[in-house]
Amino acid sequence: MTKKRRPAKPRKRSKAPAPPQTLATIIIQPGNIIQDPGPMATFPGIPVSWLVINNDEYPHVVSIDAAKIKHKNNNRFEHPFRGQTHLTSKRLNHGDQGVLWAMTENMNIFKNPHEKYKYTIDSSGTEGTASTLDPDLDVIEPSPRLFFPPSGPDRPASSRHLQKRRIYQLAGPRRRSR
Repeated sequence: MTKKRRPAKPRKRSKAPAPPQTLATIIIQPGNIIQDPGPMATFPGIPVSWLVINNDEYPHVVSIDAAKIKHKNNNRFEHPFRGQTHLTSKRLNHGDQGVLWAMTENMNIFKNPHEKYKYTIDSSGTEGTASTLDPDLDVIEPSPRLFFPPSGPDRPASSRHLQKRRIYQLAGPRRRSR
């Protein structure tokens, strides 16, 4: 009688880090309701942008004040942008679009490789309504995994992979003990 082999469990592969999300869309819905643009993640030293779309029937001015950006680790008001930045859109009528953008600081000013911030989007309308929303902004030190992917049939092998292969060749095949 032969023993049945159990099927091998599939290996869990670690996910590659997500690419930075440097563009978010802010949509002003009817009634001056700001649709959540979701969290943003960016690298140091590159710009971040917000596309502003006004779907409300009234004109609005949308702004992000750097003085209101709060660091999530220490709860202090500090921002990751260069200079004193107050981002303000022009007056957007129904169906108009605008862009807000700022340049993040270089990595040498950050204490951790992953800094988390909460910023405030303000929308003011001519009819006297005002609305705010507080989404997240993460500044992440670039990972070497983004730039040196594992080797495969269509990618060259990394030096670490080649070193492991060379060590295996020198040691010879592994023998299983029964």
